[in-house]
Amino acid sequence: MTGLASNVETLLLAHGVTAPETPFAGSVGYSGAAFAALNGPDGPLILKRLRYDADWLMRLTRDTSYREAQFAASPLPACLPDGVAVPTLGASFDGAGRAILMRDIGTWLLDGTGIVPEAHGRRGAARARRTARGVLGDAAG
Repeated sequence: MTGLASNVETLLLAHGVTAPETPFAGSVGYSGAAFAALNGPDGPLILKRLRYDADWLMRLTRDTSYREAQFAASPLPACLPDGVAVPTLGASFDGAGRAILMRDIGTWLLDGTGIVPEAHGRRGAARARRTARGVLGDAAG
C-alpha cells in the first residue's frame, strides 16, 4: 500500500489484521506517541499513533506534516539499497493524527545487553543519508 490509508481500520485490513489492538502497559513512548500490539498474519505487529499535541518531539521539531507517517506511506522504503530495511508497512490518517503500522522487530534490535554499538548507528545514519540523496537529490540535505 502506498499513500496514507483513509483510517486505521483500512490500514489494518490491507495488511490482514482483523484482531483488536492491545495497548502496551504504559503505552506512551518517550516522545508521547501511543503504542499497541497486534497479531498479523505473518507475526507480531506494532501500531504507533502520532498526535502533534501529545508528542513533544514533533512539537520541538515543528513536525506538523507527520514526516514519519509520510515516509512510511511513501514509495521510498522500496528504494532502499540491499541491506537496508525498515519495519514500517504503511500509515493512515487517525482522526487529527496519524498511525503507523510496523513489524515488531524488538527482539532483533538488541543483542541481549540492551546496548547497540555506536558504530552501527553511525553506519546506518550514513547509509540513510546516501539513500535519501540518491532518491531526493539536493532536497535531502
